[in-house]
Amino acid sequence: VSGQSTATLNILDDDGSGTFYFEQAAYSVAEAAGSVTLTVRRNNTSGSASVDYATAIGSAGPEDFTQKSGTLHFTSGQATANIVISITNDAIAEIDQKFTVALSNPSSGATLGTPNVATVTILDDEFGIPTVTGLSPNAGPPGGGN
Repeated sequence: VSGQSTATLNILDDDGSGTFYFEQAAYSVAEAAGSVTLTVRRNNTSGSASVDYATAIGSAGPEDFTQKSGTLHFTSGQATANIVISITNDAIAEIDQKFTVALSNPSSGATLGTPNVATVTILDDEFGIPTVTGLSPNAGPPGGGN
């Protein structure tokens, strides 16, 4: 072969910055606990990346937990980050209630894995039969009959 040739080779990094997913698909928390911690994992920790999260009301409403959204920022080498959500302890006997937390918008070539939505169940700590207020114990039948 006569002469020497030079070539430039570009290697495309198609591994991205990993896959974001919740450590568990379902979390349970006692109503009196004050908060619940959800762990988000990233399986490829090379480079920095971020992922957004947001709560969504289910049978549990804004009176049961603090709605929250934000962005988790992962540094190079970081495999986990936590989302802490405040739980409201009330004095109302009710059924266990649920809300969800969803991951979205991964950055830097990262993707969403499974599960990317976690369900949180708030376990009620009041026991007994819910009370009815506003009724008089001496009230007769409707319409004033006997």
